[in-house]
Amino acid sequence: MQRLLFLIFLVLAGHTLEAHRVFFGTGIYDRNRSDTRCLETRLEFRWDHTDTLKPLVGFSSNSRGSTYSYCGLYYDWFFTKNKKYFLTPSFSIGYYAPGSGKDLLGHPMEFRSQIELGVVLTPLVQGSLGLAHISNCHMAELQYGKKNQGTEHIFLTFSFRL
Repeated sequence: MQRLLFLIFLVLAGHTLEAHRVFFGTGIYDRNRSDTRCLETRLEFRWDHTDTLKPLVGFSSNSRGSTYSYCGLYYDWFFTKNKKYFLTPSFSIGYYAPGSGKDLLGHPMEFRSQIELGVVLTPLVQGSLGLAHISNCHMAELQYGKKNQGTEHIFLTFSFRL
């Protein structure tokens, strides 16, 4: 299942000429728990063809070997007249693989809610600071009797217009 979802991700990522921005980020995975806290990196493609909800697809991994492939929707809200500063909420669904680390999340299907505060650095480059929460919405409890622990992330992201 993980290989199939990763293959789908690669096919979608292969269409980057249609994507409008590519995002590179790094941060702290599971920032609230010292026993599982580690480094996270992510790669994300976002399409920017409308002023409403827009699609995104991404992949993240951490230094404990866990991976998360996802797709979802986001919205850029520019709150200054010159469109220099923005707030971006997003919601994604994806496949989580625990790797060699602790099976923290307890279920392969995970949901990610995220908020970013960003600045337009140049017409081609943006930077943002984000917070994200990933959990399975109690599916692990319903199916496997496992506790829904969830995880919080803080990260710094730079994006480049394609």
